[in-house]
Amino acid sequence: MKKYFFLSLMSSVVIFNSCNSSTDENEMITDPVEQRILLSKVTTVYYDNPASPQTTVSTLEYNNQGQLTKTSTAGRNSFNEYDTAGKPIKTNYYKTDGTLEYYSLYTYNGEQLQNVKAIYSNSDFNRT
Repeated sequence: MKKYFFLSLMSSVVIFNSCNSSTDENEMITDPVEQRILLSKVTTVYYDNPASPQTTVSTLEYNNQGQLTKTSTAGRNSFNEYDTAGKPIKTNYYKTDGTLEYYSLYTYNGEQLQNVKAIYSNSDFNRT
């Protein structure tokens, strides 16, 4: 009995070790940005009032570096700006009529996000 158990265990090891992964070892990825799958749409359901849930759909756009550049939700748009290192430094938020509602500035301590400041035309609404 031990002999059969040992043989079946060894054959299982051989079978699992000989299985190939789905990628070819000789295949080279020439452009990693082209190979990425980026999120293009987000659907959010708000249950603030369970009898009447609210649904919003956001669409996302990216530049050729794979950085999020534009988000559109119910006619409102936001545009992101990046520094040379690729970190987001500013987001402009626009109303449905296309006028600037406010913008957010991002500051960093090295690689770590330190704070976000929201700047409005009415300074009473500003926040950090």
